[in-house]
Amino acid sequence: MKRISNCSRALALTALLAPWLSAQAQNHEVGVGLSGGGTGILVDASYGYKFNKNFRLEGEAATGTFVLGDVDYFISGFAVARFPFGEKDSALFARAGAGPIKYSSSLFCGGIFACNSNTEMLGQIGFGVEHFFSQNWGVKFDATAVINPGALDNGEDDDEFTDYVSISLVRRF
Repeated sequence: MKRISNCSRALALTALLAPWLSAQAQNHEVGVGLSGGGTGILVDASYGYKFNKNFRLEGEAATGTFVLGDVDYFISGFAVARFPFGEKDSALFARAGAGPIKYSSSLFCGGIFACNSNTEMLGQIGFGVEHFFSQNWGVKFDATAVINPGALDNGEDDDEFTDYVSISLVRRF
């Protein structure tokens, strides 16, 4: 229920910002989508500001569940290099970023087992394509690799976090 509440807040914030954003140039983008990997599914909301046709900064917030527990939040900031094509500003893109994830393990939670809650900083790199089917509406597909610097620094395997793919509906303002 907490995941639905967090997602509802993100959607409500997007709806509240829409009138203000629509008065601005067409450099703002908001999106709502789904992300999935080998271990679960997340619901995400994003905001991006396009500085020019080739560079955008964006942020994402996600919540969801995975095989071993719940993702309370996964917040990321990205620098995005865009390679536009077509008449409606569709583009291939590459992105790199980082952000914190807070997750809890609930597979063996309760009874004699303690419930674990962890927060870690993760790096991310990815690529994708966005296509606008009108001046303001589009869809974005991306694949992102997750890197856990803490595990790499300790000589551990960083496979604890799964790489993921996403699809989002995007509205440009």
